[in-house]
Amino acid sequence: MIMASPRFANICKPPRCSCEHGPDECHKNYLQACVIKTLVNPEDYMDIVGCIQGLSNYSTSYENCIVGNRKLNQQSIYECSNSREGKALMVQHGEASRKIAPDVFWVPWISINGQRIPEAEHHFEQVLCLQYFKPPPPQCKNIRT
Repeated sequence: MIMASPRFANICKPPRCSCEHGPDECHKNYLQACVIKTLVNPEDYMDIVGCIQGLSNYSTSYENCIVGNRKLNQQSIYECSNSREGKALMVQHGEASRKIAPDVFWVPWISINGQRIPEAEHHFEQVLCLQYFKPPPPQCKNIRT
């Protein structure tokens, strides 16, 4: 599952990238990309990616989602997300997204098991917990239809 706009392949030419909601959005995207690269397994990184997504800026995201997380080496995540590497990873995510959905230019555009799931764009946790996780993990206990 890759959550990146195909536009990143066009608008992000390291060291410069442009994001619809400004530099903080780009910086948080690099942070997410570095976490995904480090942890690889969606079961390991989805909570962290969701944590970052729900916060307003990079500093708050880093402090709340990375610092103290035992799964991550916070220094290597910091270095990745503040370097060309983070930008290059975002470009790779955009290119991978373009292969799946060449005509999509917004995020989230969510594909699960190779199929686009539009309702997941607004109800991601609900879709995962009610339709895909069998049995649902403990994190789903408060999710309702």
